[in-house]
Amino acid sequence: MDNQRAFLNHFAQLRNINKMEDWYNVSAAELKANDGGHLLIIYESLAHMLQTVFPTHNWEPWKFKQPPRNIWSQDGMLKKAFDALAKELNISKMEDWYDVTNKQIERKLGTCTLSMDQHFSFAYLIYAYACRIYRWVYL
Repeated sequence: MDNQRAFLNHFAQLRNINKMEDWYNVSAAELKANDGGHLLIIYESLAHMLQTVFPTHNWEPWKFKQPPRNIWSQDGMLKKAFDALAKELNISKMEDWYDVTNKQIERKLGTCTLSMDQHFSFAYLIYAYACRIYRWVYL
């Protein structure tokens, strides 16, 4: 693990990665091109590798250029993502989700989250599924 951490710290210096959030902009291809392909054999994704090597950081895997496969099937991940999105969009009460657009969600969580392209927002449906605590009024 120490060797992996040392390699990633060296890579970070080379790529001018100054804070942990900068890792979200790194692709697996970039890591491979800089002799890091062996690490991607050990871990299923760049996100999984960083979560393992740097476990004290609160990673948000949906923010990576290439999020891990099956990210949304992981327990609690959808709720965690929407909680972070709510904070970012200054959502203070559940009804505020009615004003969130699909585009806002896609920009923050990726296009794999939604397959619907209706004009009105489905964010409240997804969030309700994620936390299952609110009685929604479907319009």
